[in-house]
Amino acid sequence: MFRKPMKISTSIKLLVLGAALIAAGRALHTVRQKTSPEQVRQSVINTFESALDAQLSIGRAAFHVAKGLELENVAVRPPESDEVLLKCRRITAQFDLTSLLGSRPVVRRASIIQPAIQLQYLPEAHRWNLQAIRMKAAGRGGASQENLRDGLFIHDARLQLVDPKLFHDDRSRSYEGLYLSLRRDTANPRRWQFQGRLDEGPLAGTRLRGHFTTGKDPELRLEFQAENLQIDQSCLQLIPAGSLIRRNYQPEGLVHVKGFIASKGGQPTKWQCDVTLLDVTGRAGIIPARMRQADGNIVVSDEKVMLRDLTALVSPPGCASPDGESMPISIEVEARHEWDGARHYSIAAHDIPLCKTTINWIPGVGPALWDRLKPQGEADLRLTIQQQDPKAKTLYKTRFTLRDATLRPREIPLPLEQVNGTILVDRHNVIFNDVNANIAVANDTGKALPAGLAVQGRYDLDGDRSDLQVRVSNLRTTEELVEAIPGCGEQLWRQAKPQVALDGRLSLRAQGADGDLSVEGTFDLHGGRILLDFWPVPLEDVAGTLRLENQSVLLEDVTARLGSQAIAESPAVPSGLIAAQGAIDLGKDRGDIAFNMPTIALDEEIVRSVPEVGQWLWEHAHPKGLASLKGDIHYDGGREEPVNCHVEVALHDVAVNGPEIPVPVQGLSGDLLITNRRAVGDDLTAVACSGRVRASVVAHYGKEAERPTYAGTLELWRLDLGELIHQWTGKPQELSGILDGAVDFGGVAGSATGIAARGRVALTEGRLWEMPFFAGLLGVLHFSLPLQKPTLQYGEMSFDRVGGQTKIKEFELAGAGLQITGRGDISEHGELEMRMVVMGAPQKGNGIPLVSNIMGWVMRGVERQLFRVDVSGTLGEPQFSLKPLRRIMWPITSLGTLLSAPIFGGESEKAK
Repeated sequence: MFRKPMKISTSIKLLVLGAALIAAGRALHTVRQKTSPEQVRQSVINTFESALDAQLSIGRAAFHVAKGLELENVAVRPPESDEVLLKCRRITAQFDLTSLLGSRPVVRRASIIQPAIQLQYLPEAHRWNLQAIRMKAAGRGGASQENLRDGLFIHDARLQLVDPKLFHDDRSRSYEGLYLSLRRDTANPRRWQFQGRLDEGPLAGTRLRGHFTTGKDPELRLEFQAENLQIDQSCLQLIPAGSLIRRNYQPEGLVHVKGFIASKGGQPTKWQCDVTLLDVTGRAGIIPARMRQADGNIVVSDEKVMLRDLTALVSPPGCASPDGESMPISIEVEARHEWDGARHYSIAAHDIPLCKTTINWIPGVGPALWDRLKPQGEADLRLTIQQQDPKAKTLYKTRFTLRDATLRPREIPLPLEQVNGTILVDRHNVIFNDVNANIAVANDTGKALPAGLAVQGRYDLDGDRSDLQVRVSNLRTTEELVEAIPGCGEQLWRQAKPQVALDGRLSLRAQGADGDLSVEGTFDLHGGRILLDFWPVPLEDVAGTLRLENQSVLLEDVTARLGSQAIAESPAVPSGLIAAQGAIDLGKDRGDIAFNMPTIALDEEIVRSVPEVGQWLWEHAHPKGLASLKGDIHYDGGREEPVNCHVEVALHDVAVNGPEIPVPVQGLSGDLLITNRRAVGDDLTAVACSGRVRASVVAHYGKEAERPTYAGTLELWRLDLGELIHQWTGKPQELSGILDGAVDFGGVAGSATGIAARGRVALTEGRLWEMPFFAGLLGVLHFSLPLQKPTLQYGEMSFDRVGGQTKIKEFELAGAGLQITGRGDISEHGELEMRMVVMGAPQKGNGIPLVSNIMGWVMRGVERQLFRVDVSGTLGEPQFSLKPLRRIMWPITSLGTLLSAPIFGGESEKAK
């Protein structure tokens, strides 16, 4: 895992082996004669320095026959230098006890405990600092073949390494927890086998094995292997070329690693590391987005980095799925990056999401390509990058294979979808030959309406020139497309908002980067929607021909269906077909349209859309039913009142009910004329309260009117009084009767006190006696009614209503032996001020039969059966003041003549 490891490892092993064996061998001979600690320590130092060109210091030394030799606080320095190359806490050597009896003691096993080694490459000297320690005369300090037969063991070593050439800086790298076991090859005393591991630091878990040979041509072979190694910044700074790898690839994650370091003699060190990616993030060359879930192999050597069969996912910022998450891209990378600067990348991306980020990956033309085409969707991308050396020009080749992609050319504002084929980017040119695509715009329900497209032409990414011929079929217009029409598009969308399906032929030309786009075309409409600025109800299922001529839009035999909510939700409602012709001058913002609608279903949406009067009409009458309309509309956006309309409306079975209508009306039929200023209805007939009504009405409104006003006449035939009161008050009634009459009315919309009315109504077959008013009157008179349910034979009233006050000019009632005539006022709060004349039977009598009809009968000599009643209080709580009329001696033709007769002491003036 280290560059130039031969000299490092050989020197380390020579130093360790020489120090341990030489010291053990020479010391053994010495300590046989002198076994004091000081004598042992000095003997080891003398033996070491006589064999190696180095300085040795020992803190403590001891020898025991059973335990062997022990050295503590050992330090090794180059000759005539204070630099410590190796420090060791303890060195032990165990001897073969039988060899102690002979002249050549044999070291069976040696252990070096917690050594710390300082290694530094000296660029000016082209060597390592450890190379200053050399063997002296050949054979001096040599050990026999039997020495270290059980091996040499290094425990918990720490290596400090400085190599500016390898790491491109002078920082010291520390390798902790090194454990090694070394054994001599029995066939070759200079060859050592070793194996071990690293237990601490970022490289913990790395297993080591190999061999080295000492002598004139030293040789090293180190093999390493690690599984589930965590690659990160701290790990990369400890390995050769780590800074270059970090700068170019920024890897992080888990890997399997195996490799070797080999060096022989004075030849350059060779090393190679094969990395199997498990779950790694990082970069791959020029791709700006980080890779994740990288899988494949990376080979790092002393010459280059090679990426082989590497697959990964990248999530470029700016390419998001509908849920907002970045969309992953699967890429395949083959690369060769030599340390001298030459590089070659081949990047294949499958199903790549096209967006600004991914397009900008393309060197040289990416931003311009995005600006002109704005591709979206998916494609296969093959990008090849080649560079001979850092100073050479980089060569790029790009090929897009589009599959159901979307393009947004500046010259075609509507997106081109489902584009299939290959786009070739030649410098700044994009060439289309027989490009086939679809255009699809979702309607209100989300259903896409596809349109076929054929394009011939050329795009210049520098923006100098574009020339396209486009033929479309079944195209759905959009706001973007319409507003892009030169000269008139914005006005056309604002005034009509055409979202229609059409077939057409277009010629699109542009010159220069900011050149105007010229568009000419004729379109056959076959479905879709138009929403006119002056009428908010959309026109659906539009058919006909539309032509663009300069800034004019011509409608020829256009038909459509009115798109109200009621029509859409109920299949029983007529479709509201409309036929229209006309012209719209978009430059002058005006137009004229004539229309005819044979049958239309009135609902809130339709009624409110009628210019000027519609809002008021719905709020005050809520008309629903069927109608026919025809007329014309003139629009002039430069006028204060831009819309001028003249509409003839034929009502068919319409229902109205609102705050200005006292009771619900059904079956309304007749003709209306609606303009900007007024609405006129003549001979309108309807059904209300089980009877029939006929009316004529005129309403005035518009911007000049502060509030809408209305006036009209109303005729009533046989309306049910009980139903009328129930509809009016919302409470069930036992009262009944048949109502006829005629009323003139008028008023100001929204004002209860502004309603004025006068008229005369008649009531027959009525039951009124249960009303609080008549019940109280009968109680005051002490009159009784027949046992059977009495009915009113006849009643009639004439009235005026102004400002919320009702003036009853005269009313007459007759039935069940009781006859009443009166007049008076009822305030808007129900307060009463009335005077009546009542004739009836006493409580114990059987009632007085009528001589004749209430009008024209003559009664003489009536006593004790005529009363004048003054009424005050309210309708709910009336108060009665009763005065009897006596000894009336003159003929009377009507009870009404008695209302104004003065009474003094119970007698009339004429009686006196």
